[in-house]
Amino acid sequence: MDGIDSDEASVAESQRLAEEAGVADRVRFRVVDAAELGAAGEGGYDAAFIFEALHDMARPVEALVAIAPCWPAAGS
Repeated sequence: MDGIDSDEASVAESQRLAEEAGVADRVRFRVVDAAELGAAGEGGYDAAFIFEALHDMARPVEALVAIAPCWPAAGS
């Protein structure tokens, strides 16, 4: 599982909590702008979720557009 956030403090806290919960070997947290996912060559995901964040993003439409190519086309 990948977790992304543009806020370094949030990413650090997520990593700390994952380590505390004993799941740090199964998750990865990175500082990334969701609107830049496609440009970063991201892909190969089965699903993508945005929880309580879209309304706070500087570029919410661009973030949604960037997420779409990250998973396979429906039916493939």
